[in-house]
Amino acid sequence: TAHALRALNAWRDWFPDRDIEDATERGLEFLAKRQRSDGSWCPLWFGNQYRADEENPVYGTARVLLAYRDLGQIDSSPARRGLLWLMKNADCGGGWGGGAGKASDVAPSGMSSVEETALAVEALLTTRNDETFQPTLEEGIQWLLEAVRTGRHRESAPIGFYFARLWYYEKVYPLAFTVAALGRALRQFSTRSSDEREQNSGS
Repeated sequence: TAHALRALNAWRDWFPDRDIEDATERGLEFLAKRQRSDGSWCPLWFGNQYRADEENPVYGTARVLLAYRDLGQIDSSPARRGLLWLMKNADCGGGWGGGAGKASDVAPSGMSSVEETALAVEALLTTRNDETFQPTLEEGIQWLLEAVRTGRHRESAPIGFYFARLWYYEKVYPLAFTVAALGRALRQFSTRSSDEREQNSGS
């Protein structure tokens, strides 16, 4: 549903009728109803083998938040709750995906993954200058940069399963997700630096 909403939004200007608007409203209602009480969303197709329940709320929450971003709804109550969940569930090393976040008293049962960390970073970049999220976001970016420096961004993690919980490794995911997250971070911080320079020169 989150992917479908982003696709509909990309074509909104080409089909300016009520069909896309109505579908978008229904999609947002669906996502709000499917949000868990802790603020996360769980995807149907992706899992984390290090979690006892083998679910992957990091993947699901990040993907839904990107839909809220594209639709201009990132300041809505569901999105805010999702962002707070993502922040609280970063692993102690700065990444995501180890199976237990900072808020948990359970030690992570596995390493953070490039895939989940990149998706979480891209989602948290929607918070812009919100000081609540900046320390976690900066740690996540540093984690990703270190992964690139050491070549870990080319190592895939078993984050997917189908009906029989058939875990698989997809080589494209870590590369594509890392490029998306760091590319957006570069554009966002470069723009902010340019704005700050213009303000300083004007003053």
